[in-house]
Order: sequence, then C-alpha cells, then structure tokens
Amino acid sequence: MNTHLSPKDLALAIGVSESSLKRWVDEGRLSASRTVGGHRRIAMHEAIRFIRNTGSTVVRPDLLGVPDLTDGPVQSVAVGSGEAQLLAALQAGKAELARGIILAQYLGSRSVAQVCDGPITYAMHRLGELWRHSEQGITVEHRALNICIEAMHQIRQLLSPVSETAPVAVGGAMEQDPYMLPTLMAATCFMEMGVRDVNLGANTPVANILDAARASKARFVWLSVSTVGDKVNLAEQVHKLGAGASEIGASVLLGGREVHSLGGAPVKNVHVIHSMSELVSFVRSALARPSPSEGARTNGRATAIRQAVR
Repeated sequence: MNTHLSPKDLALAIGVSESSLKRWVDEGRLSASRTVGGHRRIAMHEAIRFIRNTGSTVVRPDLLGVPDLTDGPVQSVAVGSGEAQLLAALQAGKAELARGIILAQYLGSRSVAQVCDGPITYAMHRLGELWRHSEQGITVEHRALNICIEAMHQIRQLLSPVSETAPVAVGGAMEQDPYMLPTLMAATCFMEMGVRDVNLGANTPVANILDAARASKARFVWLSVSTVGDKVNLAEQVHKLGAGASEIGASVLLGGREVHSLGGAPVKNVHVIHSMSELVSFVRSALARPSPSEGARTNGRATAIRQAVR
C-alpha cells in the first residue's frame, strides 16, 4: 500500500477535481507535505481521515490500496444492508466482497469499535451457531474468522501512526484460547485511540502478558476470553493478572464471549467489558485522568513544594 498520495490521485479516488484538492490543502482542510521539488504529497492516513470526516465517496479504491472496496460493498453500506450482506458474503466464502463491506463500514465514518460491535459481531455470532445445524459449520466459521482478520489488518494500515511516546496497552487471548480475532479487534481499537498496542495474539499465558506489560510500562492490559476449559484456572489467572498489573499501575480490561464464566465477586483492578465500544469508553475516560505513576509524581512535587515554603 502506498504511504502517500498526490493531489491528483486522491482527487481521482474520490471523484473531484485536482484543483479542488489543492485548494482544500491550501485552506488547511487537508494536510500535505512537500517534496524536494515542491510537489504536494498527502499521507494515506490523512487522506483516510479526510474521506471519513467529509463523507466523500470512494470511486477509485485501487488508488487508496484497497481494491476490495468495490461498488458492491459501498452500495450495500449506503442503503443500510451492510450487516446482512456481510453475513451472506462470509457464509459463501466471498472474501473480497466481505473485506470490502468491512472497509466500507469504516470509510463510511464508523469507528473501529462500531465496525467490530456491529457488522462483524452480528455476522460471527450467527456463523458461530452453524455447527449446531451443519457439519460444515466449523469450516464456514473458521474461514469467516480469517477473512475478518484480514480486513482488520487492512484497517490498521489506514490508521494514523501511533507516537512512540504514547501510552501502551498489552494483551492477548488467554492460554488455550485459539481465537485471534477478538484480541486483534481490541488492539485495533487501542491503535485508533492513539494508544500503542502490543498484541500477543491467541493462546498466550498470563505470565507472558504480565512480562510484556512490565517491560513496556503498560497503562492498560487486556485479556480476551472466547473459550474456557477450566473455570477455576480462569479465576486464578484473572486474579494473577489483576494483581500483577496493579503493581505497575495498569488497568486490566477483561472481555470475550465467555467472560461470564468468571462468576463470583469482582476482581480488584479487573474491569469486565462487554463490547469494543465499552473498551473505548473506559480507555478514553482513563486517559483523561493522570496515570497512577503521574499522580504519584504530582503528589510528590506538591509535598516538596509545601515543605519548601514552610
């Protein structure tokens, strides 16, 4: 995928004149850099931001490096049938169409969390029930999972780069949980919020998640629970994760379709979430407050100031 576009290419991509594009750059509506020769260049993530914010229609998706975004997916989303169309495309194994519908949802101004909670969850929940009625159900579900994973990676390529100094989130799916999609969706939500995500993927021991969180001084730790073999072990691992994260001032976000298996009393420093939108809401609220370490430094400075003026 190209990392930058010329005004001409972006104009062709959204069906406007090159002169209009250049005028929007000059007016500050669209950021652009200059080459050594003085030519304007627009970063891909800035082009995507502009398309989403202005509701522009993509008529040449190939110029954006998203060839799956054809007229069919865009039209299905425009008329409000995207969720049903995605389910049908995934069930039929039409990978290009399915990825295009997911991309069209995102470019149509839905947040990553809304795309995950809406069409993807809608489709995967229904496909996950197929095994009850057909021997091919597992095959269809696994194929659909891989298609959705590919689409999420495409969306990640369209997001703005995250600063190296940004807060860090570390997580994965717990040991013996093979599902990669839920933890990838969480990681992508963090990325969209400007949080540097470290996704350890499926089947990850809690000890490894804690080691990575300590090494990166994580502000957030997430754990996806899509399948549970031993509920007692789940409780033990979640308590371990909550205690370990507390030591470094990190909050734990626990989610997944089997999160209810934890049961019992709430675990200290562990926040159960039921959707990607809840994850986003929690993180944004937390980022609006000082982290525990920042709070400690602030309190320390205040104490020193009080002592100095006595």
